[in-house]
Amino acid sequence: MWVKGETAPAPEAEAAKAFQEISAQSLLVTSQRDADIVTVKLPEAPAAKKELERLLKPLRPTITASGVTVSSAAFVNHVHATYGIPLMRVDPARQELRLGFKGAILCLSEPLPDAPTVNQGLEHIEDYIRTVDLGKSPDPGFAKASMFEALLYIFFSPFANEYMRRKRTAYGLVDPKGPRFLYIYGPTQNGKTTFLRFALKLFTGQDMEALPRGEFSSRKIKGAAAVGTVFPLAFDDVEFSSKRWVPDVLRAYWETWWRGNLDMPQLVLSSNEPRLQDWARSRVKRIDFDVHFASTEGGKRKLKELFDRSNGIFRWFSHLYLQHLRDNSEFSDDELYFARAVMRQLYSHAGRALPEFFLDQPVETRYDLGRKRWADLLYHRRDAKLLREKERLLVRFPDQMQFWEIRRFEGYLPPEVKARQEGHTIIIETPGEFDAWCPPLRRKLWLLGRK
Repeated sequence: MWVKGETAPAPEAEAAKAFQEISAQSLLVTSQRDADIVTVKLPEAPAAKKELERLLKPLRPTITASGVTVSSAAFVNHVHATYGIPLMRVDPARQELRLGFKGAILCLSEPLPDAPTVNQGLEHIEDYIRTVDLGKSPDPGFAKASMFEALLYIFFSPFANEYMRRKRTAYGLVDPKGPRFLYIYGPTQNGKTTFLRFALKLFTGQDMEALPRGEFSSRKIKGAAAVGTVFPLAFDDVEFSSKRWVPDVLRAYWETWWRGNLDMPQLVLSSNEPRLQDWARSRVKRIDFDVHFASTEGGKRKLKELFDRSNGIFRWFSHLYLQHLRDNSEFSDDELYFARAVMRQLYSHAGRALPEFFLDQPVETRYDLGRKRWADLLYHRRDAKLLREKERLLVRFPDQMQFWEIRRFEGYLPPEVKARQEGHTIIIETPGEFDAWCPPLRRKLWLLGRK
């Protein structure tokens, strides 16, 4: 099984290509088709042919010299049952996003309806985001902006492959990394699970759950990557520290597994593990849900009312997004560049003012929770001692502080700051980068005085 940095072996790659062709034919079909069948040419290589037959064996395909034939409806249901996510494909020719779900093929792209209808959809989203006010947060504005940003990212996720194609065109292999995986962080009771359920409901119009932590495995990710679906592969409450395969798989996912003619689902992860290793910091878009919800009768009633509402917002979003892809060749490192533009269009069409938590830039640029926590630790509360040596900084934490608390602070550091933890000390090996990111208090005052 290929889980490391190399590309897939030739037989598996050929089988995956044929498997994805079945996916495409199963979803991107006309409603006037005469029969519920899909036929694709068998790979020429015997090993690839055997691999494809193994993948399709549960469907009892008909195999002839000319190709392999399966029931498209059975194939759509098999993918969902086996890999935990439904088939979803972009159809550029028809300007549609199509979904196979519960025996039906749905079009998830629709032209905008009248302004009042779009206004209701936007109001519904805002009502959900403002449930932050039902919890406790040191900065409700940051918590709302983070939640809205995470929702935009899930809306963007079906188009991650097109983002990757444009990035390869812009940078080639100078920057081989793909669109960053969404990483929603927060301790328990901060709404991560409920948020994923709400986002997937908006996404499909159906009640859905993210995959549980027990299914977070290299086999699950590899299998989903070969299917040919662009439906986000979302895992809730995952653990990284005990899984040695994670670095190899997540590094290889976009950088070596992805090929321009094969589509893969973007990964969406939620976790309460604060520490990200150096390799991960540039490969994930970390969004902190800095809020705590207590379970109350009023809060549960409010959430039920929000989940009971229907909302076509994603269908209008995808329609506009596909127009942007067709009409614009732009590329931005911000994965949500087009998504922000589309959301502004929706608000303009509805005649509704943008909410205070709508951002024109990545949330991690506008709000840096890690920098705020480090500045408070070192320069306000002074809970840790900062010792400056010639080529490094030593941050010594008090003995009573737990190791997981120290790891959390290490996890807040940005990719350009190289650091390691040794006992109750974090050793920062790039002091210049750290000071630029989190300036000493005196320097901050001096900079303010110059304005």
